[in-house]
Amino acid sequence: MPSLFPSIYVLPPEILHEIAECLQWPNLTALARTSKALNAICTPILYRTVMIDSISGVLTFCKAISVNPVAARAVKRIQMITVCSNTDTYTRISDARLCTSAFFRVVDNALISAKGIESLELGMMEECMQHLDALSAAHFPRLRFLRVSGAMGENLARFIRNHSGNLLYLNYMHLNPRLPLESLSSHPNLSLPAVPEDLGVFPELMGYDGDGQLLPLVVPGSHIDSIDVYFMGEVAVKQYISTLHTTHAPWIRCISLLTVDWCPEALASIAQQAPSLTQLQWKCILPDDHEALDWTSSEEILCVLLQLPDLEEFHMKFESVPFGAESVEEFMQDCEILEQWSKALPNLTQLQLPWIGMTYRLQKRKWIPVCSDDNTLSCIFDHDPDELLDLPWLEAFAHDLAKWFRLPDPYHLQLRDDFLKEMQRVLDELMGKDPTKWSEIHYASLFLSRLHRALTVPPQDTD
Repeated sequence: MPSLFPSIYVLPPEILHEIAECLQWPNLTALARTSKALNAICTPILYRTVMIDSISGVLTFCKAISVNPVAARAVKRIQMITVCSNTDTYTRISDARLCTSAFFRVVDNALISAKGIESLELGMMEECMQHLDALSAAHFPRLRFLRVSGAMGENLARFIRNHSGNLLYLNYMHLNPRLPLESLSSHPNLSLPAVPEDLGVFPELMGYDGDGQLLPLVVPGSHIDSIDVYFMGEVAVKQYISTLHTTHAPWIRCISLLTVDWCPEALASIAQQAPSLTQLQWKCILPDDHEALDWTSSEEILCVLLQLPDLEEFHMKFESVPFGAESVEEFMQDCEILEQWSKALPNLTQLQLPWIGMTYRLQKRKWIPVCSDDNTLSCIFDHDPDELLDLPWLEAFAHDLAKWFRLPDPYHLQLRDDFLKEMQRVLDELMGKDPTKWSEIHYASLFLSRLHRALTVPPQDTD
């Protein structure tokens, strides 16, 4: 009698490949050990993307691709972040005691065997590349994505130069911008190659993230349309941002900056160097003894933004200044600036002002707070709706908020009892579907309920 459960081995290779693609790593590993045929199917999938966060994991992977040519040829993406997490996810501490010369020799010899790498991220320790001589001299013809960190030594510069012609994206972190402010402002400048050509030419580069001091070396000759960089100190901002103007980069569409202190001159340089800019985000870390921008500086900022007629999104915020409005007057001041800027910048559709930290979007010629932004919701939810009734965006915001969280609209249900019953019904339904978002939904429902109470005229006493 034939078995009711036929063997998996009788399935066509195409079906087996589809099954293997759907399996998690432990099950895929177990399946690869059952037969040579399944091993040949599973191995390329197993080693296609490798993400490692431990020394033992690095050694296991390096041994596997060293002895298995099939595994080495299958590697497309490597992410080696062998660090210990600190309290902040951006702050990572390398366990350099385990990164001995023997360890780097194993890594060096193994990585050069993976000739098909398309994406490489190395974060084993700050100076890891200076120990990888063979890797720095190697060439991976398919490498398009590179993320490295540490000092710009000879090995790292050579590796970047060897691949500069094919890179689409480069991320280089000289230091961690999330370190304490004192460490950032006093950190020495990056030691750059004496000749720009030492780092290569980047004709295919579309995006660069990381240390802004590298901009003069990667922008010329490239087609970068997006940069996300940090500058430590006012001198660094003025010096390196201005280099973009000398090279002229009209193709840049999106710029994101993180700086210590606010530098209006740098904003003017950006307007000159990238006149076709559509998205600009500026995050500023202010020292404790530094005052934030006052309201009068809005005119100065607007004068610079007038040089960017294509600007659609502008986000400006201070990381060391808490979000929020102390009074309704601050909301009204935001509205006045929104009205002024929207007339001067007709293409602007999204705006984040630094004084309160709220993000607005243009909808039907009205500026409305963005419901998907947590900081914006927090600013509004801190106030009782009774205080906000005179704001021009309140009704449109309530419509969007109700739609975003799928809650009853306080402007649609007039009777208090009907609204509360519908709100409770919807909350019970949403709680059963996705309890993970209960906190957000709860605060939104409280705000809408209080707003409905403020809008409802109390019944007259008949006695």
